[in-house]
Amino acid sequence: MRTKKNFERRRFPRISVDLPLEYQSQDRSKPHGALVLNLSEAGLQLFSLQDLPVGAVLNITVLFPKGFRLANFKVSAEIIWKSVFYDVDFNGYRYGLRFIKILREDQWELQRLLHSYSGVENRVEVKFMETP
Repeated sequence: MRTKKNFERRRFPRISVDLPLEYQSQDRSKPHGALVLNLSEAGLQLFSLQDLPVGAVLNITVLFPKGFRLANFKVSAEIIWKSVFYDVDFNGYRYGLRFIKILREDQWELQRLLHSYSGVENRVEVKFMETP
């Protein structure tokens, strides 16, 4: 009997993040906001309130803190899959995107960002108790 090992089979491991992004479809519609749920060198998963078709290509700007300023990197990405998200207060969509175009400078920013988050992944949350 074969046992399954729990390991990451992706070429680029994904890092869980919670970052804002702005996207615009290739037809130059108005920009929309969304949240990045996880990120890798090859793509990202995002949450949006907008219903978008699989196969759509988006121009994306991911925002993140860098010291005392807000930095970003830009990519073009294709929607590979989507799923509907239902909640009591709102409905939305989760999307898996594959990067199809990224400038070298933005690739370096992405790599630095992933490196900075890689140690945060195993962080332990400490809760303080109130004293009587």
